Amino acid sequence: MGTPWIVIINTWPYSGEDIERAVASLIGWAEKVIGAELGTWHRSLPELASSGLEISTSEWTGSFRAQYDHLVSEEKRGEFPRVLFLEGNEVIRRMDLHRLEALTNGQESAYRMSIVCGEDQERKEIRVLKPVAWHGFSGIYKPDPYPELAAFCQDIKDIDISLFTGPNPSGPKKDQLEDILLESPVSPLIRARWLIERRKFAEALRYLKKDALLSIDSTPTQIHWQTLVAETLMGMNRPLAALEVLTPLISLSPSADRGYLMGRALYDLQRYEQASTYFFQSGTGMFGEREYQEPGSDSYRSLWWAAHSLIMGKRPKDSFLIVKRLLENYPFFQDAWPLFFRLFAGAKVEELYEILTQFMSPKDLHEVFERLHGMDIDAERFRSWVLR
Repeated sequence: MGTPWIVIINTWPYSGEDIERAVASLIGWAEKVIGAELGTWHRSLPELASSGLEISTSEWTGSFRAQYDHLVSEEKRGEFPRVLFLEGNEVIRRMDLHRLEALTNGQESAYRMSIVCGEDQERKEIRVLKPVAWHGFSGIYKPDPYPELAAFCQDIKDIDISLFTGPNPSGPKKDQLEDILLESPVSPLIRARWLIERRKFAEALRYLKKDALLSIDSTPTQIHWQTLVAETLMGMNRPLAALEVLTPLISLSPSADRGYLMGRALYDLQRYEQASTYFFQSGTGMFGEREYQEPGSDSYRSLWWAAHSLIMGKRPKDSFLIVKRLLENYPFFQDAWPLFFRLFAGAKVEELYEILTQFMSPKDLHEVFERLHGMDIDAERFRSWVLR
């Protein structure tokens, strides 16, 4: 085997028997198999230790994005660049693992694998290869079944593959998790984050200002609490109140998440030039790494907001520089293309082609428009010309 694999299995909703079946075919193939539980307070599975499963003991933050991020960042320190995500009742046959190994040594970006779900139900499931140069995990990435994980995902190199096919957020797993969080002695700040992720902003704000306030015992906890308050205020369409919370906070403890929130608050207040600055800093890593992988705090979405803010601020030339950067680094990020065509509204297709080929090869440009569909009229007109 070439580059080693790490497999992270979402174990918390499944029985020990389910997980044991899922792990069996991975032993001897994967370098390490990690079970992702909700936290040290949830449960332990000592009977699975002999099967090769390593249970994560990291404290759950109330966010699947942050939990998976933490696990992957820990493994990246060990230089394991390929990660496969599975559910605890999914079994991959050994012959399909060997096919996966061959696949990821090439240039393929997605592969539909055979998954045995449960004891006898088989289906085909998409696994997506995220090249190292792209933002997000490198290796095979599975966004299902939690919609919030789609913050990492975009339609890359195969338009026929849908990345957003997870079950409805109100499905049984969500209900099961909510029951556990309500019954278990989790941190009040974790419970507040869970309410935010369920978009229960008014309830989250009441909880933060009453129960969670009593749990503040240090400066980091205070910063975390204030960030959650700002998130709830933005969710309630109160940007001015959120800005009042964020302004001293961003000076004290800058982060990509807080920078993105500052940008959104300033944008909603029509302070576009200031908003673009915070979006740009968040998107280029000037505020450091993300904490919770909130949609928008990823680099490509933050840069999109920076470019859009500059358009609203009547600074098209500066906006183009950011759009150019977006298209160079994330050419399959579909939302970036309408910004480009908006900046050059009325230009002939030949002129647009000449501009784009100054920083994209004709081959790459052809591939992008061969894969992307469903764009606006200007983009479709240009697409027809490129693919003629």
